[in-house]
Parts: sequence; structure tokens; C-alpha cells
Amino acid sequence: MHTNRRDFLKLAGTAAALGCTKGAKSVDTSGHSTLPSDPRTEDTGQLVDTGVLDTGDIVDGPVLADPGYGLSDAVPSALGISSYGDDDLSLSVISGEMPADIHGHYWVVHPYPPGGGNPLFAGSGRVIRMDLSPTGIEAKLRMARTPCHYADVASEGTSFGFDNLEMARMSMQLGVRNLANTAFVCLDGDRVLLTYDGGRPFELNPADASVETAVGWSSEWVGAMPGWMDWVLPFPFPMVMSTAHPAVDGDTLFTVEYNLAILGSAPWTRLGRWNGSGELRSWAVVDESGADVAIEQSVHQMVATDDFIVVVDTAFVVEVEGMFGDSTMRPQSPETVMWVIQRADLIASADSVTAKRIQIPLEVIHLTCDRTNPGGVITLHVSHTPGADASEFLEPGDVTSAGLDVRVDLHGLPAAPSDLGALGRIKINAYSGSVIEHTIVRDERLWGGPALATEAPQTSEGRASAIYWASIGMSPELRLARVDSAYSDHPYRHIPLSEVPTEVLPSTLVRVDPSGPEIVDSWAFPAGRIGLSPQWVPGGSDGYLVTTMISDDRATTGSSGCEVWVFDCANLAQGPLVRLGHTELQVPFTLHTAWTETAATRTAAYRVDVRTDTAASVARQSTEIQTMFETSVYPHFE
Repeated sequence: MHTNRRDFLKLAGTAAALGCTKGAKSVDTSGHSTLPSDPRTEDTGQLVDTGVLDTGDIVDGPVLADPGYGLSDAVPSALGISSYGDDDLSLSVISGEMPADIHGHYWVVHPYPPGGGNPLFAGSGRVIRMDLSPTGIEAKLRMARTPCHYADVASEGTSFGFDNLEMARMSMQLGVRNLANTAFVCLDGDRVLLTYDGGRPFELNPADASVETAVGWSSEWVGAMPGWMDWVLPFPFPMVMSTAHPAVDGDTLFTVEYNLAILGSAPWTRLGRWNGSGELRSWAVVDESGADVAIEQSVHQMVATDDFIVVVDTAFVVEVEGMFGDSTMRPQSPETVMWVIQRADLIASADSVTAKRIQIPLEVIHLTCDRTNPGGVITLHVSHTPGADASEFLEPGDVTSAGLDVRVDLHGLPAAPSDLGALGRIKINAYSGSVIEHTIVRDERLWGGPALATEAPQTSEGRASAIYWASIGMSPELRLARVDSAYSDHPYRHIPLSEVPTEVLPSTLVRVDPSGPEIVDSWAFPAGRIGLSPQWVPGGSDGYLVTTMISDDRATTGSSGCEVWVFDCANLAQGPLVRLGHTELQVPFTLHTAWTETAATRTAAYRVDVRTDTAASVARQSTEIQTMFETSVYPHFE
């Protein structure tokens, strides 16, 4: 079934570029007022496009970049290697030509690999702002220097220093690091906020990509630990369980805070709203019986329409118990629970807001939505990741599905999925809480995803127009025996474990017409090259797609193996328009992105004063810790 797959993908790519390949079909389950039927029966696999095309036969076409074929199929070691600190680099064209109308600023963030077998995503964040122009890219690389970052550096080697514990970094005296390493949201187009699942967002100064202020005072966030712990451990940096993808509507930010059932505490959820200048107002989220809504896994992403907010219990299990010595692996739930809240119910005189519970089959971790919701119908565009576990990473002692020890240089990287990913479109009646439609598209191009995404501007009617998904492919080097075991009896398994590909499948980009949904264009990266962090930017007829590309290529002149590639959104299948790089650009597995028209000095007056914010808890610490704050933390924010 899977033999000669790469040759098949190449042929399909050529056919797609010539306009001969139909897009992937969709399965429409509309008409169901309850949960849709078992998605195991909904198979829409189609030809797979790798973009391998003899571009020399195209007449009057663009000058394309050489994609760099010839590397081995091995997972690049570079995915777990990064330079540290700040840098300013001028990225030059390696191959191809920059579009004459490309402009603005491409933002991307990555965790600095913590090493020691710790998960890659448990590293401190580094922000990269890339200034796009027809002549090249000017890149600013800046560590995300939050207050706890400075405390972490200053306390290294002391009895109260921070240590990595599973996905967190914690000190028993100082609290939990906000690693600020995951994603961005933008208010009013040019105010850039850096986000993380385990802490408050931080607003940046776009001019130099530096951290300016937290969003919300500590007193406006409840904190995830039981209240009694504050009497025993008065953390200056308390644990806050939030979302890496808050929802934004113009100058309004909707976020969430929740508490898991741990250490005897009862779970709860709060919905927050912030207008960019005043207080962070929040409401307790309760179900229709009046009970506190409990998040079972995490809220990695939430979305907002004109009239509703959707809080998703995403397939990213937060195993907080691991911080306290329990190393038991918990699989993601095969069902996804969503909570729908009416924006009109967020009134100042109320302390709580009621949410409707909706459940669908298959895991969801990333999604977007149509802005409009005619008749109360919300349209969600989701990535389904069955049999995948975003909270599991390659560790010392791990064994692959083939029974081999994992490569030491791959420790910390996320584990491969045990099943094929899928795209979904879900329509729900927000007033009744019923599922109207659940359409699922499965396609060979979605192995290792759909993972990271970006979308073109929505139509004037408020509907999604084009969504671009990046999938990292499939490699037996990242497939773990323990992950296969945990998901062997997945109730919606599509590919039997015995038939999961044992050869390397490529990293891919796909363009999705969300009205289907239907994959209408795609391209696969050559062997040994992983495409990450796609971002739509304006220009051309349909815009450009900017991505990072990570490889172990050390032979290409002007490249470190880590590059930035630009595609024409109107024709992904033709391959990259241009590759840019620098011999000193060394970034690992990059995550989410943003684009801004400008990168001017921040002018907003809003600011959370760090000294005032932490004064009460610092006053209860030892003299040594108080001195550290006075000398190594506060001066950076005064």
C-alpha cells in the first residue's frame, strides 16, 4: 500500500501543477442534529502533490528557486539546535528572486532548546522579526526577556533557581516560568502580543521586538494553584493556565484562564476580555446547570465570531502532575468538547457567563472560524489530529516503533503521530448547541498534521477565503512505541497501526478552499528539509506564503541550513519563488507567526509595573531573593 510512495507523490505534483489533478473530496454530514457518524468510514484520500516540476518548460513564468534536492531522508538535527541571544542578520537571496511588491514584517517565535532530554517546547522563547523587501530580509532575533526570564538568569546556580519539570520550568521559591514561546496575536493590526499556554500574554515593542508589559496585573489573574498554596509558597511568578491563541476582534482581546483538578482543587474556567488599555475583566464560565466548566486537557486555542466565543478543550494534555513526580502518560481524548458563549452575555454587572457544551468526534488542536454567524450558525475550520500527542516528546530511553533507540540528537523533538491527520469543517447552531454539519477530509498530504496554519483575509461577507496548512510529514525516527501503544485502540483510527507508513513522507504545504473543504494546491519539501511556520502576506494576485525551512544542509553557499522560503499563494505547486539565508542563522523548530504592516515604536500607555505587580510576594521572600529582584529584575523595566 505504501511502497514507492515518494515517486507517486512526485507524479501527482506534476499533474497538479499542470491543472490535471482534482482537489480532495469532502464528506458532508449535514443534517445531523446530534453527533456525526463514525468518521472511520469517511475516506477521501486523493493524489498527492509534491511540487516536483520541470519549471524549465514553463514559458514566461516566474524565476523559481532551486528547492535543493539531494539531501538524505533523515530528520534534521537542526530542528533541535539554536543559537542563543540577540542578533541582527541580513538574509540574502540564495536562489530565485524576491517578489517586487513584498513588504511588511513577518514575525515568528521559537523555543530555545533546553537540552538534557527535556521537551523542546519547554524552552525560553525567542522572537524573530523579519523585515520583508524586494532586496532581501533584515532579521532581528531577540530573546523574550520577561521579568521571570531575568529572574531565571540571575538565580542560576542558587538554591532557588529554576529547573525543567516535564513541560514546565519551575522554582519552589520563585514560581513558574512564563516561557513566552508559542504564538502572536495582533490588536488593531500593529500591536503585537506574544503568547504562551502557561502564562499571561506579553505585549512587545514592535520597533525592537522587546518585551514591554504583561497583559493584566497578577491580581486580575486568579492563578492555577489552590489558594492555600499562596500561604505556603508566595510565588512572585504564579502559575497561570491560559491559551496560546486568544481571540481578537479589532482592539478587543478575549482570553481564558482555567484550573485543572490537581492537589485537591476544584476545576474552574474564566473568560477574560481586554480592550488594550483598561482592566482585564473576567467572568466565571458555568454550564447550563450553573456548575463551573471544567477543562480536561487545555485551551490551546479559542476563536470569536461577531456574536459568539468558542472555547475549545484542545488535544494537548497538560500533565501538571508531572511537575510533582508522576510520569504517567495520559493520551489525548478522542472526542473534542467545545463551550460556546454569547458575547452579549458579557455584561459588567454579571460575575458569570453561561456556556453551551458541544462535543464532536476526533481531536482538535488548531482552528479558525468565519467571522460572521448568520442565524446563529458558527462555522469552524479545524485540524483533526487523531492518534497524535502534542504533549509527548522523544526522551532518553525511548524506543521507536521499529524497536530502535531514538537518536540522541533528536531528544526533545515532538513525537510523530500514529494516524493520518484530517481537515474538518464544523457548523454548529450556537443557540441550540447542536451540530449541523461535520465534514472531514483525509489526504496523504496531511501526515504529521495539519499542524501550523495561516489564512488569507476573509471575504467581505466574513467568511474564510483560503487557509494554508503546514504538516511536518512522517518519519520512523520520530515514531515512538509508547505513543503507538497509547493510541492502538483509538476509537476513530483511520489507518491500522500495521499499515502506518514505515518510510519517510515529506513535509508539505497545502492551500485549502474552506467552502469544501478541499485541498486545491500543495507542495512538498524535498527530503531532509522541513517547512514550518507559514504566514500569509499581501502581494501578487493572491498573496505570498512565507515559511521557515530547517535542514542539515551545510553545502549551500550563503546558508546555514536554516532558511526562509517564499511561495506564490496562487501556485504553491510550482515550488518556492525564493530562498533566503545567512550562514549564522541558526533556529530550531519554529512555531506560530504573524504579519504586520508596520513595526513602529509602541505608543500605547498601558503598562503593568513589574515592581508593583510583584511587591507583595517578593516581600515575603528571603533577603537574597529580594536583593536579586532589586538588582537583576526591576531595573530592566524602570
